[in-house]
Amino acid sequence: MREFPTSVDFIKCASSTAAKARQLEPVTPTDDPLDVATALKCMNVFQTRVDVNSLALLDDEKYAAPLVAAARILLSTAQHLRTSENPPAESDLDELAFHAALAFAMHGNFPSARAALSEVSEVFFQSSDTFRMVAAICDPGGKLVRTRSDGVFEEFRLDWRKALRNTNQSVRAEAFARALKTFTGIARSGSMTEGAVVLGGRMAAHQAKRLATANLLELAPEIPEWFVKNAVKSGMVTLLPPQHILLTQSRIASHERNTLLTLPTSTGKTFVAEACMVANLGGDGLCVYVAPYVAVGEQVKDALQKHLRDEVPVISMFGGFQSEALSIFADREIIVATPERFDGWLRSGKDIERLRAVVFDEIHILENGARGARVEGLVSRLRLLQKSNLSLRVIGLSAVLTEPQKVCDWLGVQADDLHQIGWRPTARRLAMCLSSGEMFWIHGNDALKPESGRPTTLISKATKIDLPGKIKYSQHAKANEKSAAINVASIAQDLLSRLGSPGLVVCPRKVDTRLLARILMESLPLVDDADIFQTAADVLRRYPYLDFLAGCLRHGVAYHNASLPFDIRRDIERLTRERKLFVVCATTTLAEGADLPFRWTIVAHWLSSMHGDGTKMKSMTFRNIAGRCGRAGAFSEGDTVLFQNLMGPPSTNRQDQDPKRLAEVMFSSAPLMSTFGGDWSETPPNGQNLLEAMFSAQLLACIGEHPEADDVVSELVEASYAGRTGGENNVRRIFQETVSNALDDSQPGGAMAVMNSPIKLTEFGEAANLSGFSPDTCRKMIRFLSKDGFNSDAALLGELLRQFNGIPEQPNEDLRKIFSGVSHRNVVKADNVEKLLSNLFARMDVREVFESLRSAKSRAQPETVETMFENFVSFIDSVVGNFLPWLLRGLATLSKFGSEDAASTDWSAMAKAVEQALSARGDDTVADDSLIPLE
Repeated sequence: MREFPTSVDFIKCASSTAAKARQLEPVTPTDDPLDVATALKCMNVFQTRVDVNSLALLDDEKYAAPLVAAARILLSTAQHLRTSENPPAESDLDELAFHAALAFAMHGNFPSARAALSEVSEVFFQSSDTFRMVAAICDPGGKLVRTRSDGVFEEFRLDWRKALRNTNQSVRAEAFARALKTFTGIARSGSMTEGAVVLGGRMAAHQAKRLATANLLELAPEIPEWFVKNAVKSGMVTLLPPQHILLTQSRIASHERNTLLTLPTSTGKTFVAEACMVANLGGDGLCVYVAPYVAVGEQVKDALQKHLRDEVPVISMFGGFQSEALSIFADREIIVATPERFDGWLRSGKDIERLRAVVFDEIHILENGARGARVEGLVSRLRLLQKSNLSLRVIGLSAVLTEPQKVCDWLGVQADDLHQIGWRPTARRLAMCLSSGEMFWIHGNDALKPESGRPTTLISKATKIDLPGKIKYSQHAKANEKSAAINVASIAQDLLSRLGSPGLVVCPRKVDTRLLARILMESLPLVDDADIFQTAADVLRRYPYLDFLAGCLRHGVAYHNASLPFDIRRDIERLTRERKLFVVCATTTLAEGADLPFRWTIVAHWLSSMHGDGTKMKSMTFRNIAGRCGRAGAFSEGDTVLFQNLMGPPSTNRQDQDPKRLAEVMFSSAPLMSTFGGDWSETPPNGQNLLEAMFSAQLLACIGEHPEADDVVSELVEASYAGRTGGENNVRRIFQETVSNALDDSQPGGAMAVMNSPIKLTEFGEAANLSGFSPDTCRKMIRFLSKDGFNSDAALLGELLRQFNGIPEQPNEDLRKIFSGVSHRNVVKADNVEKLLSNLFARMDVREVFESLRSAKSRAQPETVETMFENFVSFIDSVVGNFLPWLLRGLATLSKFGSEDAASTDWSAMAKAVEQALSARGDDTVADDSLIPLE
C-alpha cells in the first residue's frame, strides 16, 4: 500500500465533521471542501490494490484508519450540509453519501455501507446503471436497490448474486469475473463521475468476494455445508471481518479447546459461536447456548432456527429453575437456555456425557448478584466435568471485558484461544452532559482518536442544554422524580433534533420511564402512522388500564419495563424495529438485551442504585448499555450520552461539575470480580445469604456429578472464579458449612451425604440436589412436608409463602415485610394473600386483581397508583411467577421423605397450575426477563 501523505490530516477532518454533523462547534474546525478533498484522497490511496493480502490488512483498523475516516467524513459532511441553512442540491448530497458507502465497502464494512446507502435517494440510482451496480456491490444482501427485469444491470445482478451465493467455488469465480467485467465496461463508458468509481467499486467487489460466507465451504470445511447454505439463504451473504478472521484463519470451529471471545457489540459473536456448536456436535452431540436474559435467548433461538432449519432440533429452555430432562430425543440437539434452566437440566444428569460445547453469552454477568453466582457455579462445574469428558468445550463471549486474562486462567484458555478483535461495524460516539447543562462529545476509545488524545479528549466544544427541572437536596429520590424527568426529557429532545430517531433513554427505575414518557408525549405532535394508531387501539382493547401508554404511542413515544405485559413489550419492540417510534424510555429490561435500531442512547443516571450513599454504575454495565445504539446495518454511528443526574443521595449531589466521576463510569477497566470477591463485605446480609445459598446448592450438584472425587470441596474451590480472584476463603467456608450440614443425620430428613471417602449423596441428598435449594432450605421443606392435610388450593399456597418467605432463595423484600409486620406500600398484605392467589387462579386480569386489593378509601394520585401497580406486577412476577413454582417443584422432589399425605400430593401439578394462571398475561418468562436492577 502506498505511503500515505503526512499533509493529509484525516484525523482532524474526521473529528471536525463528526462535530458538525451533530450541529456542534468542533474543537478543531475545518472547511467542508477540505474535508471532502481529504476523504477522496484517502480513498484514492487505497483503491489501487485488490490482492487478498492488501485487503486483509484493512481488517486491522490501524492500517484502515484513513479509509474509515474517509467514509465517516463523507457521510458526516452530507448529514451536516443537509441540515445547514443553505443546503446543496439533493444530487450533491446523494453523491457524498454514495461515496461514503463505497468507502465503507472498500474497508469490508458492508453493514455501514448499507446504512449509508439508505441516505441516497432512489432518483440517484435510477440515473445510472453504474451507480446501481456499485450500490449492489456495497449491499451484497441486495435489500436496498430495486432491480429491473431486463437490461445490463439485470445481467450484472444475476452474476453478482451467483458470485457470492453459489456453492461451487469455480462457478463463483467465473460469475465474479463476468460481473466485474460488466461493471468495469459500463462504468468506463459512462460519465467522468461514473468512471471515477471504477477502482473503488472494483476494490469493494473484491472485499465482498473475500468475505463471502460461501467461502466457508472451502476455507472451514469443519463447519457443516448445510449450515453455511442456510446462513446464506437467511441473508447473511458476507461475513464481518472478525467472523472471517475467527472462522477461516483462526479456525476456531475446528478444535475442542476452551475459548474466550472479547469482541465489540454487533461484530457477530453469536454466529461464530453457532458455527462452533454445529462443528462440535459430531454424530450424537448436544450443545448449549446459555443466554443471560430471555430477550437474548429469543434472538439466539430465532437465528439458530434460520441457520439450522431441519438439520438439528433447537430446544428453548427459558424461565426459572426447573430440573428436567430433554423432552425431545434426537441424535443431535442444541439447547438455548437461561442459566436457571440450564442448571436444572444439568442436575438431572440426563445426557450430560453427550455435551460437546457450552457457550456462555455475556460471561461478565458473573459479577452481578445471584444470577452471576449461578453462572460462576455452572462454569466451575463444567470445568470439573471436562476432566472426564474430554470432548466438552466451554466458550465465553463478552463485548465489555477489558482485562480478560483472569477469566482465561479460570477457563483454561490458552493464549492462542483468547481472541480480542477491536474491529467494529459502527462508530461508538460518547458524550457527557453535566448537571449544569453543558454537553460535549469526547473521543472515547475510537480508533480515530488523535495519538496525543485521551478517551476524554473533546471532539466538540460544549453546548448548553436547558435543564429546567430544579433539583432539591433530599435523602429520598422521590422528591426530585419529576424534576429529573424534565431534565432528561430536555436532553432527549435535543438529541432528536441533532441525531434523529429512534432514541433509547435508559432509566434507573420503572417510575422514571413513565414520568419521562409523559413529558416527551406532551412535547411531540401526533404521528401520522396507521400502524401506530392501530397498535394503540389494540393495546386499549387488550388492556384498558394502559390508556396512558396508548396515548404515548400516538405521539411516537413508549415506555418499556417489566411491569408491562409480555405481548405489549413485544409490540413496542416491533414498532422500534420498524423505526416508527421517536423515543423509548426503558429500564434495563430492554437496554441490556435488545438488538434494536436505536440511533442514540441516554443513560439517565450515573448511579445504578440510589439507596444509602448511592452506587456508581459499573463500567461494564455502562459499556453494555452503550452498545445498544448504532445497530449494524441500520446506522453507521451510535451516540451514547451519560447524564450527571443529581437525583439521589445528597452525598452524590455535588454541583462542582467534575466530569471525572462520569469518566470513571465510562472507562474504568477494573478486572471482572466474583460476587464472592472484593465487594463481599459491602454486600448486605440478605444478599450474602442468597449468594451463600446459591453456592451451597452448587456444591450439592458437584457432589452428585463427581461421586468418586477425593476432595470435592477443594476441587470446586479451585475451579471457581472466586477461588482465583480473592474469594477463596469465602467459598471454602460456604462449602465446608454445606458439607457439615449435608453429613448431619440428626437434622430433618437425615443425612444428605455420607463420607465413605469420597463423599457421596444419599437418596435424600440426590433429591435435595434436584430441587436446586440449599441444604438448610431443604431441611426446612422436610419439616413442612412432615405434616398432614395438604389441599391444592390458594390457602395452601398462601401458607407456603408464609412459611418460606424468609429463606435465602426468596429475593423479594416486600414478601418478607408482608409477613414480618414491617411497614410497606405494596397492596398485598398478610390477610389478603389468599384472596390474591384465588383471583389469579380464577384468571382475573392482573389489573383487576390489583384494584380488588386496593383500599376503597385510597386517595392516591393517578401517578402514584401506577407506581403501586408496577410494584405489584413485579411482586407477582417475582413471588408467584418465579419463586412459588420453584418452591412447589422443590417440594415435589422431596415429598417422598415427608408424610404419606405429602407424598400423595401433586406438587408439580400445582406448579404448572400457577404458571398457567399467569400465562394469561402472555408472559411465560415472568421474572427471568428482569435484568440488572437499578432501583
